Amino acid sequence: MTNLGKYRFYNTVRKSARAMSFLITNAHWFLLAAFFLSPQGPHVRVDDLFGGYSRGCTYLGSRGLVPGYVPGCPYLVWIDSGRGT
Repeated sequence: MTNLGKYRFYNTVRKSARAMSFLITNAHWFLLAAFFLSPQGPHVRVDDLFGGYSRGCTYLGSRGLVPGYVPGCPYLVWIDSGRGT
């Protein structure tokens, strides 16, 4: 392997390591952005927040209140905001 070949190899390894380091150190920002941009995500039931007034299965998620059609109305559920299921 010539000196130019060694330089290219180590340069590629160095750039790859820096890119991985950037992605790992900023992973929490990528996850936060994905939480708000994705139509699917965790939702919590909010019918108890309205002073005992039952609104059925209404869930609060990253896109606001969503009427959910989930059997049994669990407190925490992963649903699609567009379809409510």
